Amino acid sequence: MADYGRMRGGIAVSENSDYSAPYLETRPAYYTFTPDEAEKWVIEAATTGATANLGNFASVVACEIWNKDTAIDVWVEFESEIYDFGVGSSTTPYFDPGSTTSHALIEDGAAGAGVVYDSFTTANVLSGDWAEVTGATTDTNRNGDFLIKTVAEDTLTLAEINGGTTLSWPAAGADNTATLKVYRKNKIKVPAGGILSIPNLRPSGNITITSDSGTPRCSIIVAGS
Repeated sequence: MADYGRMRGGIAVSENSDYSAPYLETRPAYYTFTPDEAEKWVIEAATTGATANLGNFASVVACEIWNKDTAIDVWVEFESEIYDFGVGSSTTPYFDPGSTTSHALIEDGAAGAGVVYDSFTTANVLSGDWAEVTGATTDTNRNGDFLIKTVAEDTLTLAEINGGTTLSWPAAGADNTATLKVYRKNKIKVPAGGILSIPNLRPSGNITITSDSGTPRCSIIVAGS
């Protein structure tokens, strides 16, 4: 049974130190969700980084990070999902082995027959994002996390898998079982006392918090399933 959660945001600006009589104030805004799992950590950031492991989650729908320090800024690194193309005939990716240093993932599962599927879009995908391919059975070497080298209409050119090992796709072809997701690696500065709210995370990416100096304490709340 799912629980009920919400993330609240708002801004008030006042000339008074107790924030009374604000001359600018937003009404509270709520982002609602129905998680069945939630966890809280308080970790000490470090100049070498401290990690909150999200391994208990299959998906994350809300996260809030509070830098509890009054003087030290921190950097938060996390991965957010851009697209989940699912699996099926209308989203079947076509794999082109390309060269020894790059490979193409093409929307057209008909291998150049001119079929264009609307559900495979490269809009908002950027060079430097990552493509996660799972479930490929025609050639299991096609599974993994690939750095997206270039983006063109209906085509992602992939450079690496798992940070450096170049794949060898032995032949071009479609894969009816392959699932494609695109995700982005983010790094955001959270000032002393600041709060960062994130509506979705890629659980396998975890959360890493690095401090400019010292070991400031940070509170992390995560909800999902």
